Amino acid sequence: MNVRHALVVALALCGSCERSSSTPTTPPRPGPASVAPRAASVAPRAAAVAVAAAPAVVTDAPEMVRIPGGSFGRHRVSDFMLDVFEVTISDYSACTRAQRCVHRTRASWGGRESSCSESVKADTPVHCVSAIDAESYCRWLGKRLPSEWEWEWAARGGTEARRYPWGNREPSETVDGFPRFWPILVGTRPAWQSKHGIHDLADGVAEWTSSTVGELRVARGGHVLRNERDPVPLQTTHREFHPPLDRYPTLGFRCAKDVR
Repeated sequence: MNVRHALVVALALCGSCERSSSTPTTPPRPGPASVAPRAASVAPRAAAVAVAAAPAVVTDAPEMVRIPGGSFGRHRVSDFMLDVFEVTISDYSACTRAQRCVHRTRASWGGRESSCSESVKADTPVHCVSAIDAESYCRWLGKRLPSEWEWEWAARGGTEARRYPWGNREPSETVDGFPRFWPILVGTRPAWQSKHGIHDLADGVAEWTSSTVGELRVARGGHVLRNERDPVPLQTTHREFHPPLDRYPTLGFRCAKDVR
């Protein structure tokens, strides 16, 4: 499935992206009803952090792990920290309430547009955000976007050079039970976590990085609406290229941080 096909499917299935030609309005501040879904998933997410932190160096940054550096191919990666989970709608909404991030009211790419609502579950990965939006969020927390080579180094398990974040076993619907709904909660596929305990590198949403190729920004990782018969988007070497101001229903991000 190419990117345009995936986006068409996303608009058909995504409860958070509805076709609209009206001028977007600023969404209201989330009330108790929108907070409840996140509260319900706090326990499993916290448990996942405890499991995920074990293989890597535990840091004082909440929900981050330290990834030891190394070299692969022509690329050298220094030690860095990476978010265990993709940034969620709840996380990003906190930044908009602090007036440090723009409201994610519209998805736009290749001349197409749709509206994006913040009414979906709070612990689903944020999407409909540009690379610039993602950088603003990470900067708000004193972090940054990972480079594409940091992202790949973490996904491949360093020198283990894994084909997929979980290893070299090919994905199987029988074994893995591919999700058939969108969006999915973060951290709900522990069997697919990386060597260092990073979740959702191969599903959820594809992720912006800080790396560029010409005027395009590199995105890494698979997303839940990929073609189930095509394992390539799940592989740690898979790359996509998008204009940095575009906002896709299947593209989000996670943050990284330098080790000081």
